[in-house]
This record gives sequence, C-alpha cells and structure tokens, in this order.
Amino acid sequence: MNAMMSGETQVMWHQSLTVMAPIKQGTFKGLAVTTKTPIAALPDLPTVEKACGLAGYESTTWYGLFGPANLPDPILHRLNQEVVKIVSAPEFQKKLNDLGITPMWSSPEEFRKRNVADIAVWRKVVQDVGAKVD
Repeated sequence: MNAMMSGETQVMWHQSLTVMAPIKQGTFKGLAVTTKTPIAALPDLPTVEKACGLAGYESTTWYGLFGPANLPDPILHRLNQEVVKIVSAPEFQKKLNDLGITPMWSSPEEFRKRNVADIAVWRKVVQDVGAKVD
C-alpha cells in the first residue's frame, strides 16, 4: 500500500477490503477482481478471467475459524451453528458486501474439504514455479 501511495510501484494485487477506500476516492484505479464473479461493492470491475482472457482464473481470500485438533464435536458444531447464524443475517451480509466481501459459510466437514483442496492447489503452484522460502 505504501509503495502504491508513494508512486514507487504502479500495480499491486491486494484484498478488496484494503483497497476499497482508495479506489472509491480515486487514489487507485481498480483494474480487475480475482474472484470468479464481480463483487457487489465494485460492480464495474471485471474479473481477471474476463479482463485478461485467463479461463478459469480465480484467487480468493477466505477466513475460517480453527480450533484445537481435539475440539469435541458438540462444541465444534455449536460454534458452527452460531457463526452461520451471524454470517447469514441480512444486515451482516450487507456490511460485508459493502466492503467487497462475499459472505459464505459451510459445515465443518465442507470447510475441511475446502481447506485441503486449497492447500493442494497452492502447493502445486509453488512447486510449478519453483518458489523457495529465503
């Protein structure tokens, strides 16, 4: 963000939440979103797939709630139930949409599958490009 604000760099990839205000104020120009579909808060921005012709391109950020491996199932399911109740509330959804966030929720089992699948996708990307931790 600092490098963009100072003019040190001309392009960056960042979460919509962080750049929403500078885009709306005209400080930054949004070029595209990395989600599969446009986001409600910036409906005029195309997806990277459309803007760049990259079929199937999608890179999203998601947030999840994690607990200890031995968390008892009744507690796990109760926490999930309460989080779903909050996230599915229309006023909460609107707040998130206004920030460029598309609220989603799932069962603990579905979330586990999503997490495992995402690790596999990004592991392959790292291996394919030969990225190393310095």
